[in-house]
Amino acid sequence: FDGSLGAADAELVCSYLTAPYLRIPLLLQFFSAPARFAALGCIEMQRVLDAALFEPGAYASPDPADAWFAPAPEKRHNAPSTAPAPKEKLSTTLGLLVNELHRSPDMLVAAAKGFRTRISELDPGTSRGVAEGGHAAAILYALRLLSRLDGYAALVQDKETRVRGSRVPEVSAAGVAELRGVLGGILRDDAPPMLDRWLRRSAAESRDSLAESCAVRAVLACIARPPCLEDDARCASVVGAQLFLSQNWNFAPPSKNPKKKTVVKERASLGTTHSELFGCFATLRPFVLALARDGKADACFEDAVAALTNVKPPAEARKWVELEGAHKGWATTKRCAGRFTPKLPPPSEAKADDAKLSYAAWLAGCIDGLAAASDVEINLMTCEFVVRSRKLKILEDDFTARSDFAECFGAEASREVQCAEIQTSEMRKLRRCVGLRCDVALWAAPPPISKSERASLMASTSGAAGLLSSSWVSAALKRDGSGASWGRVLQEDAGTAVVSGRIDSRECRGLVLREPLSVQVFARCVHGRREGWTSVFASDAEVSLDDGLPISDDVDGDDDEEDEDPSAPPVVAEAGELDRRSGFAGLTGPSLVVTRSTPEGVERLAPSYALRGLLPAALLASHRFWYRAKTGAAESVVLEGAARQNGPSITVSIDANGAATVKRGDLRLVDLRAGKPGSPTAALACRLIKLDSLAHVLAWADGSGTITRIELPRLELSFDASGPQRWASSDFHGYDLTLDATPTQVAKLAAPLPGVALAAESAFERSEFVIVSSALAKPGLNGGRLVAERNDAKWLSRVAGGKVHAYPVHLSQSWVTSPSLAATLALVGWRAARGLDSLAGACEACPAMASDAALLPDEAQWIGALEDVLADDRTVDADVLRLRVALATRASHSDAAALSFTPTRRA
Repeated sequence: FDGSLGAADAELVCSYLTAPYLRIPLLLQFFSAPARFAALGCIEMQRVLDAALFEPGAYASPDPADAWFAPAPEKRHNAPSTAPAPKEKLSTTLGLLVNELHRSPDMLVAAAKGFRTRISELDPGTSRGVAEGGHAAAILYALRLLSRLDGYAALVQDKETRVRGSRVPEVSAAGVAELRGVLGGILRDDAPPMLDRWLRRSAAESRDSLAESCAVRAVLACIARPPCLEDDARCASVVGAQLFLSQNWNFAPPSKNPKKKTVVKERASLGTTHSELFGCFATLRPFVLALARDGKADACFEDAVAALTNVKPPAEARKWVELEGAHKGWATTKRCAGRFTPKLPPPSEAKADDAKLSYAAWLAGCIDGLAAASDVEINLMTCEFVVRSRKLKILEDDFTARSDFAECFGAEASREVQCAEIQTSEMRKLRRCVGLRCDVALWAAPPPISKSERASLMASTSGAAGLLSSSWVSAALKRDGSGASWGRVLQEDAGTAVVSGRIDSRECRGLVLREPLSVQVFARCVHGRREGWTSVFASDAEVSLDDGLPISDDVDGDDDEEDEDPSAPPVVAEAGELDRRSGFAGLTGPSLVVTRSTPEGVERLAPSYALRGLLPAALLASHRFWYRAKTGAAESVVLEGAARQNGPSITVSIDANGAATVKRGDLRLVDLRAGKPGSPTAALACRLIKLDSLAHVLAWADGSGTITRIELPRLELSFDASGPQRWASSDFHGYDLTLDATPTQVAKLAAPLPGVALAAESAFERSEFVIVSSALAKPGLNGGRLVAERNDAKWLSRVAGGKVHAYPVHLSQSWVTSPSLAATLALVGWRAARGLDSLAGACEACPAMASDAALLPDEAQWIGALEDVLADDRTVDADVLRLRVALATRASHSDAAALSFTPTRRA
């Protein structure tokens, strides 16, 4: 039994099974013990116990003393006098369990009390782990077993049952009544609230809990079969279970295709046979129909809808009516009875204009008018939940695997989502997500560009050299590594220029910056059938509003191998560059359009890939943007950005030229790239770029244009204006970010690090300067120059501690102090990467590298980075640094002591 019982207990079970007349009380009392109850979670044990309790055994013909609608005789024949007993002495007319209820119900009462104690003691509070056994699985099986036992007890108590000899004898009537009282306390008072807690917790968890929720619903249906619950609770249990299982459980045999995805896990089990479950539904269907037609099932229907759609039921239940009673017609008759829908006001009287309608329009308005006016319908006969005449089903993986679906719904994207199919065509699949209150449309990939369009595009970009008017624009395009062909200059001012071109046979635009000299490439992207521009390449990632981090199109972890082109070579970006040219969402594949209805109108989700490079990546990570289609002569599109967690909302206005204006209350976001060379804005941008790329820098200005707040969300830093060209740090109290010239010695100390020096408001009891450096930056080389790679996903994932390192500068301005081992390793690494005179400073910081503890992930990766930056340096100074590092770490933990500076050694 999968190790659920020890050897001695397993031997006891086997011995009990050999005593057919005694095995029922012995087995029940055996498993009601505290140390053995958990064994009921084993599937094999459940099957053995079911067979021992409910198989009827040898059959005996009814006794002449058995009368109709009368108690069974107290004694049928003499007890056996020999061992083993003859088979005819152990035979029964109605089975062993009924015989046990007739002759010795007290033993069953003691076992039922033991089960009740075990269930209350071992309640895990969740249905997690039902498929693997354990206490949750044992409790569910015990409840199903006790409900079947209660059904047998109700049978022998029923005075109207037309079975001879089924009534309990008078001598055992009190024992059976006590048994039913104990079972009623379990099934009516204890089990429903406990299972409801399990379901509510499962609803808040990931989709892996759907199988467990189905198992709980199946047990609730089994509990409702015997008449131990009140009518409304009984109806709610069976209706909720029937609709939930019909929508979420695959009753078909497992598919032989291993690649085909199923609704729930293959190893999952309902804990009951399908025949038993269907028998329960069929038995209770007349009861539910009668209750619903009397208007007593309204709350049951509301609870069932809430369970299916993951929304709270209304405070006051709507009135549900049967369609057949409201619309007597051939269409309703053909579609069977038992269809219920919320009651709506009666249709208005026919108007004279109805005579002008076509026959098809008139017929559509007459057939089942009540259902056509209502969004929801429950069919008790076919176990269907219908939305707008469409059966509810699980949303296909083609929708949920999209990155913009996960972006819109967050944690809900990892769950099975109930939807109704609205439309399916060659180019579009439209589904209504009931619980999420949104519509999702999956558009097919746009058609490839035609030969004539390709020829026109090539003609528009031919002769590019003669069309570029400025020398600085030509110089910047020569440094472009995207492989694009450039045409004419569309727009140019003192600091920026927009150039047309093509990349991979697609139209593109180039944004050229004069300071620093760089190019950002935007390609056409498609969202539904709307086109826009998205960032695909940047020669300098520091000044790009896109951070270059990967955007996964697959949230469920599956690899869509059939969508990959094996002939396409991988694109590898150089250090300091940004490259999304290969496999980026929105360029060539299908796209998902998410819409929702609001009091102001229909809004569409603007996916992040359609806004990359247009808005800072920090805003895309913290906000979700919705927009309404342009109406009339409107020349701009307004996006409303709602915070994904807690935070203020923002408004983005995009004009016809693609320029965006971002507002947050009374503040306006400043584009630091637009500052003229030598201006305060340009000087501030130069300082902030040292901390983080402009994609993660937010500078907010008031109505007068003065920058009053600076935020670096990724580094968890913020500054508030404290004076002219001064911003006080909110994280380092008493220090300011200033545009004043930094002393030469302090600037020399800060030069190798990816950070800035903050000046103290007062030198009293603190250093005059503290250098704040980014812990997310990684040293890299591009064309022989040192660059800070800030968007290495693997590097970022290992930084679990602070996002910045703070180095207080000594009052002599000759050295800095490292606050932690990670800060020391970063200081040595950046000084070693800069080389030249910084190698001596790296040697000075080496003694602080010693540590007797195992390295953390962010510390260990600096060991590998240090080896990389020194791998090709064969100078004497580099050898001295290697020696100093080896001496400093020789007594350290093995993670650092084994530092050998070989290409094979990596963190």
